[in-house]
Amino acid sequence: MKATTILLFANLFWMSNVSADLNQRQYSKRYNMQSTSSPYWSDVRRCLGAWRNHPFRNKASIRFRLMGAKVRVFGLGDNISDYTNTSYPQLIYIKPAVNVMSKTTYVLKNPNGWYCFESKVNVMGKSIIRAGCKTHIATTKGDVVVLGRDRNTQGTTVLGKSLIYRDCKH
Repeated sequence: MKATTILLFANLFWMSNVSADLNQRQYSKRYNMQSTSSPYWSDVRRCLGAWRNHPFRNKASIRFRLMGAKVRVFGLGDNISDYTNTSYPQLIYIKPAVNVMSKTTYVLKNPNGWYCFESKVNVMGKSIIRAGCKTHIATTKGDVVVLGRDRNTQGTTVLGKSLIYRDCKH
């Protein structure tokens, strides 16, 4: 009986974190979408400028999703993850995340996702971005590294390390 309960819980957990491709209507019902009248639009516009060829040309039809800010200190706090797949290009704005003396992992798996980071701050910690092979990533601000290592990521790193890994299994 206990094994059945554990398997049922595991299946429900997995199904809630991995979803089939959502169309625009389904996605809009699930998430509160922002438009160009949002206070975050100027930041999103900077990310769009960083991508040479993006599909968001018609300003009147642009809608983007907000992912909330996260704080992780001494190993306490949440990681940032997005397993929601869309059947069309989806613009996602990630508010600032702060990582202090911890390891923070960003899991960005929507192959049609265009992820725009406002910024991230990594102090004496490690930030890892695990992105899908076709996932697009940009930032609204430049990079700053002080006595650390920041390889191919965005944000500020002080006495820490920031890495990005692409999941490109064929």
